Amino acid sequence: MKEKTWSEVTRLPEEDLALISSARTVHGMGGTRFAVFLAMSITILAVYLVMNYAFYPGYPVVTPRAEQNEVYAEHYPPFRMNEWTNYSIAKDVIDGRLFSRDSLARRHPVGFSVLAAPLTAFWGQAGPYFTNAFILWASALLFFFLVHELVAFSVAVGATLVLAFATPNLFYASSAFAEPLGQLLVLLALFLFARGTASRREWMYYLPAGLAIGLTLFVQPVLAFMVVPCLVFLAMEATPMLWRDRGAIALAGGFAVPLIVYLALGKALVGVFFPFLFAFPYSTYNLLSHRPPGMDPHFLFGIWKLLMDSPHGIVALIPILMLAPSGFIAMWRGGYSMLAAVAGFVAALTVLTAATGAVPVTGESVGARQLVPVLPLLILPLAFLWEEGVGERVWLGVLTAFAISMSGLGWWAGSGSSPDGLKDHTAKFILLSRKNLLDEHGCKTPEELVGRFARSLRERDIHHWLETLAYSSRVEIAGIEREVFESLSRRALSTDGNLEECIESAEPSEGIRLLIPNLTVGEPQTEPGSTPRT
Repeated sequence: MKEKTWSEVTRLPEEDLALISSARTVHGMGGTRFAVFLAMSITILAVYLVMNYAFYPGYPVVTPRAEQNEVYAEHYPPFRMNEWTNYSIAKDVIDGRLFSRDSLARRHPVGFSVLAAPLTAFWGQAGPYFTNAFILWASALLFFFLVHELVAFSVAVGATLVLAFATPNLFYASSAFAEPLGQLLVLLALFLFARGTASRREWMYYLPAGLAIGLTLFVQPVLAFMVVPCLVFLAMEATPMLWRDRGAIALAGGFAVPLIVYLALGKALVGVFFPFLFAFPYSTYNLLSHRPPGMDPHFLFGIWKLLMDSPHGIVALIPILMLAPSGFIAMWRGGYSMLAAVAGFVAALTVLTAATGAVPVTGESVGARQLVPVLPLLILPLAFLWEEGVGERVWLGVLTAFAISMSGLGWWAGSGSSPDGLKDHTAKFILLSRKNLLDEHGCKTPEELVGRFARSLRERDIHHWLETLAYSSRVEIAGIEREVFESLSRRALSTDGNLEECIESAEPSEGIRLLIPNLTVGEPQTEPGSTPRT
């Protein structure tokens, strides 16, 4: 039996489409199901907003030993790496300086910053973070509507919750990075394109679908290649010629508008038509040959790091994605071959360019941020796999539990100060300490303060240990906080350790002033209004 294409499955007689539409209105999103959808929507948005409210400005640090990175240390908190760049461009939008001679918009994509400008004007530095909370909430809802068109309601709800809470979306909802907007645009384009294939008035869907694909040029330009498989599909469906097909004309026309603007801006501001599109530090020449030390590694190594290298590999982080290939096969066999082809093409292309691009594998995020836009495309086939049988459901259930633990709770639980951990707690608190942004220790007496100091060392809790220190002592050990803490912690855990020898004074109003023999410090720094310590 010949396999059905997406259009053959979805293009039904007009009266059948009307019946299905009314049935979904009454039964699909009515009564109990609508209440479930509403609860899901509110839960996702509430979690994202509460996380931002609770974390700001001390957002989780996932870059190992970030305190040693001058760029990171300069802008944290709240900004981690190029989050500050996006905020600066948003400020330029507010101040009417976008694309001015000294604006960072001349060197970075501006899509997210433009969208974040309203909330930045209202919330200041927190604005871009709350913007991403709303973006990924909208992305989750759009993903639900797309999946609900294809599988059962309960499966669509489950897949949406997995996307929201068991993938890096949970982390990026508390970020000021640009990639979540790419995810929203990809989902919007795919949803509209799918609707176009199922509608008699298809050009009305293809036009905004093309526009959404074109807008990715201002977020993550490689995503714009999504237009290629879409046009290939329309060429297979067109009668008689592609250039006479209204749907193809609408898709190309919608895509052309942002493309022309992008080309014009690139040429005027940077001097090239395609800025920010490609950068290849990984060698693609003679893939299997040995590369001498110091030369760029093969991009095959970049793909391995991106996908499998634990704990930052995207598949290692989200074990459920190991079943994505089987899910794509289930989609194909289920009659959605073109949908599987489009999603698979965009996902594969993004992986390849992320593995060979400017930030192939970063320490500032888990996996590469460039994969955030295609996360829904990797979760989508799993919804089809769920309906294959009991065995598939068992595997999906087990791996989903692991994904929630690693990619959900893992962001916040972390693994202590290990440089290989998902979250470097130590780096966060060291950076906050250097900016004098730690909370008060809350101790009322010197004895209570010393007790908290000793207890935090025995429990290896650098957070509360730094809170007990006087500002002058924190300045003295800047740059060697980890070493001092480890040394004192070992001393506190030894049977004959005497911490009193390391304490010069313990005043609750000031904190503990350390006295460490032979401590070498840099140029002395003091609090405003205090006298230098000798």
